[in-house]
Amino acid sequence: KPPKPPPPPQPFELLTDAIKDPGGKGTLPAPAEKERVLRDMARDELVLPERRWPYLSTRAPVQPKAPPPAVAVPPPPTTTSTELRRAALEMDKLKRQIEEERTAQAEARRREEAKEATKKVAGALDLPSARDKARREREEAAARRRAFQREQAEKDAAHRTALGDMYARVAQRPFLFQQQGIDAKVFEETQAAYDKFESALKKQGLSDLLDLPR
Repeated sequence: KPPKPPPPPQPFELLTDAIKDPGGKGTLPAPAEKERVLRDMARDELVLPERRWPYLSTRAPVQPKAPPPAVAVPPPPTTTSTELRRAALEMDKLKRQIEEERTAQAEARRREEAKEATKKVAGALDLPSARDKARREREEAAARRRAFQREQAEKDAAHRTALGDMYARVAQRPFLFQQQGIDAKVFEETQAAYDKFESALKKQGLSDLLDLPR
């Protein structure tokens, strides 16, 4: 089935520009109409029901109210049982404080007695006091430090002496080319002595001794 051809377009015009406000001036929307719509919207926000359940109050904003003045709450009435319980708690607290003070005083006395006993035993055994012991330890540490420093100084002096001797020996030794000349001269002298000795043996008829194993 062939499709139907589309209908030809018909020209049309919007007649909104022809709508005038009550005064007959301007185009849509007129300023007066816009103001009226805005006034209606503002009135609706004040008088219409709210947009949420239960839709009872209006949409008008709620003005904050000042908090009510503070009311002094009277203290609860006390009874004989309450007073007795409070008195018992205070008595227990006072007893604990007294017991703690007695324990602290007894501990202080015990420490003083132990200190005095230690002093008496040290005096009877002729033991040094803590101050003398600390002074002696300081003196021993200072002596060890001085001995270590003296030993290090001796080692440094010995090292410097050995180093100086080594430099002196090196300075007295000939250079490499001089040493080679000396070695060549010694070899020549040795070879000359050997040749002289060999010729002397041959003159004496002892050349067969030269063939003996060395």
